[in-house]
Amino acid sequence: MIELDLINFTFGNDTVHLLAKVVFLAFLAIYTIFSLLILRQVTVMNKTLETIMSKPIHLLAELHFLASLAVLAATLFFF
Repeated sequence: MIELDLINFTFGNDTVHLLAKVVFLAFLAIYTIFSLLILRQVTVMNKTLETIMSKPIHLLAELHFLASLAVLAATLFFF
């Protein structure tokens, strides 16, 4: 019979690091999708209501999406 020693069970450093990386990457992926939805909503808003601030708001939404994409890519390659 296999006994489980739950009191002395500890995670290795690699396991904790991998778990943290997966959780962090999942959060960043969801946030990148959220920023894409923001960009889409701003585009729809600007088609519906054209104002002087339409272009700067759209530019900010694009920059926000690109920044979140850059953070996700940097985390994938360097974390």
